[in-house]
Amino acid sequence: MAWAAQGKTYAETAMLLGISYGTVKTNLDMARYKLGAVNVTHAVALAILYGNLSMTEQAIYARQRATERDHDQIYIIGEMGAIR
Repeated sequence: MAWAAQGKTYAETAMLLGISYGTVKTNLDMARYKLGAVNVTHAVALAILYGNLSMTEQAIYARQRATERDHDQIYIIGEMGAIR
């Protein structure tokens, strides 16, 4: 669930954890069902709301840096006249 909260796909999460895509999907589907959520995004929101999932200060900082880096790359591409 923490990787889903970071925006990782099933495939990315599977690779990071060294498990199969199906295992990731099954586990997230079970968590979604137990939380009564309609999709994984809703499950993440409920888990945070219920206090079952929290982000460390380090994870929040890493996410902010990644967002800033992405923004910088888009700006550079825009300056070069590339189509996004």
